[in-house]
Amino acid sequence: MAVTRAPAERKVRDGAGFWSERSKELIKQLLKARGIKFLVCTDAASEGLNFQFCGMLVNYDLPWNPMKVEQRIGRIDRIGQKYATIRVVNLAYEDTIEAVVYSALRQRIKLFEGMVGRLQPILSRLTKQFEEFALERKENREAAKHRLAADLDQSARDAAQASLDIDEVAAEALEMPDLPPPALTLSELDLALNYPGVLPTGVEWRRLDAGSYGLRLPGMADEARVTTQAEIFDDHFESHQFLSPGGSLFERIGGESVTQTDDAVAATEGRVWMVEDRVNGACRFLALRGGRVEQCDSLGKILRTTEDQSVPVALPVDRVGKGEDVRVLA
Repeated sequence: MAVTRAPAERKVRDGAGFWSERSKELIKQLLKARGIKFLVCTDAASEGLNFQFCGMLVNYDLPWNPMKVEQRIGRIDRIGQKYATIRVVNLAYEDTIEAVVYSALRQRIKLFEGMVGRLQPILSRLTKQFEEFALERKENREAAKHRLAADLDQSARDAAQASLDIDEVAAEALEMPDLPPPALTLSELDLALNYPGVLPTGVEWRRLDAGSYGLRLPGMADEARVTTQAEIFDDHFESHQFLSPGGSLFERIGGESVTQTDDAVAATEGRVWMVEDRVNGACRFLALRGGRVEQCDSLGKILRTTEDQSVPVALPVDRVGKGEDVRVLA
């Protein structure tokens, strides 16, 4: 099966040679499942689509800005790439300026084999140099082509002698330090959203299929299809919204949770409390467990405390500092 993309449509040709329209999401799924062997696309595919299950990229149209090729490579050379080695093939007519420049970029400065780092000054000038070459008289183009190749050679030597190698610095920065466990994981979020009594009044929530839910917040005319699983969102990005901290729907749920009646805000008798600093908005959570008030450092711990059958109590005054407000969550 082959795929092409016209400016305003996406079509798939089956084994019988017939073309039919398909969504971008479905095309990606077919490619991942090997229902499609190759995908022909414009630069529209160099942004927003992840193809880490592909092993080869063929550039049949070499742009004057080499960073566009880097963007294309970034669609397959990314976290989750299944192949140990990926192949990048650049096609150009022999003896053209594109062939000369891209050959020099690959052979002399090893572009497309690592991070651009200290090569950025070279790349930033290339688009203008391409334009200058295109405006040269026909009889001067051969000499201009050699001048450009020589300039690339000299620029590569200058970059190699630079005192600061951004690539090396970046490589060191990629080494992740030991980090504390997150206070909220996506699996815990999924568990909380399906936990009885957790969602605020007026929020409609129902399971659609594995990992997908229907969500409607007060004021929403239509139900939104959401997921808390990154893999599902990656495969169904056109039909799903990713429900995670920082997203608009997630923040709206949080707003509905804490914007309750004045009595709920003012009361301190309960089993789970949110204590908020009035100045910086920082929050911490306290919960009653086994008759004792404990601080909770994860959503999972808060959920477990809701199973505690202790009789609600007033929050001890010594657990709330000056300049802090208390909200009862349960």
